Amino acid sequence: MSIRSHRCWNVGRSARVCALALATALALGAGAWAQAAEIAITQPTNEQTIHSNLGEVMVSVQVSDATPDSRVRLSVDGHAQPSGGGSMIALRGLDRGTHVLKAELLAADGEVIATSLPVTIYLWHASSRNPHRAK
Repeated sequence: MSIRSHRCWNVGRSARVCALALATALALGAGAWAQAAEIAITQPTNEQTIHSNLGEVMVSVQVSDATPDSRVRLSVDGHAQPSGGGSMIALRGLDRGTHVLKAELLAADGEVIATSLPVTIYLWHASSRNPHRAK
């Protein structure tokens, strides 16, 4: 049953029947306007190699349909990183090698509302053993 197709025929009971129909439709997921919040890491891209001798990576997160009091938490290799909760997060001091990034959208009470797909990055540092590659 959809909300749009339901009609209240009996005028005397219409308010009660319409309220019941609305509650049933919402419980069944018929509220098409009720969008779930989403979060995605837009930069860096999955399996991107990043050249940074200092281990610095800028992470861009895109959030849609979030509540005003929600915040973003970024994890690197399963460890939550300190951040201001904004859409641009600066990571510093990462070791070279493979890292997995994941972003979570948190409600004001700390409950996870949405989780991004994991993004794998490869951090490259110049090596003193191969100085010709440090360009």
